Amino acid sequence: TVTNTPTVTPTPTHTSGPGPLLWINPPTSTVTGIGATRTIIVTTSNITDVFGIEITMSYSPTILTVIDANTAMVGTQVIPGPCPQASFVVTNAVSLVNGIIEYRVSQTLPTPPCNGGIVLYVVFECVGLGTSPLSVDDVLIAAIDYEIEHTVQDGVITCQP
Repeated sequence: TVTNTPTVTPTPTHTSGPGPLLWINPPTSTVTGIGATRTIIVTTSNITDVFGIEITMSYSPTILTVIDANTAMVGTQVIPGPCPQASFVVTNAVSLVNGIIEYRVSQTLPTPPCNGGIVLYVVFECVGLGTSPLSVDDVLIAAIDYEIEHTVQDGVITCQP
């Protein structure tokens, strides 16, 4: 189990207003050395009533790989965050070859919805030099009975010598 969590929480660079936001924290990272790691946090801000989330992210697998959060399970997983609680996990899977992260979870009743915060952690390791986008390709944030409109802020990690 990976317990590497960052201690710095930068402010998102979102500038289109105070509406609901899903963002990569930190939005920009530079890592020095092949084998060096960086933990990013997928976070929601300015949002209420979150009960479930479906997210698909991508990265460059020639520059980054994901460190498995649960070696006792088959495949590679990311670290669940508390919002929403991962009471019911539909998918927590990483395709290391394609650079795709799929994470789909929901809370179960009677757990109350959350009001923003950490969705998940991903520990990346530099396996090549260059810059990899961290793209949120598809996301659905749900309350109990409706979809929550939001904006997305992607991120980037640069692996340097």
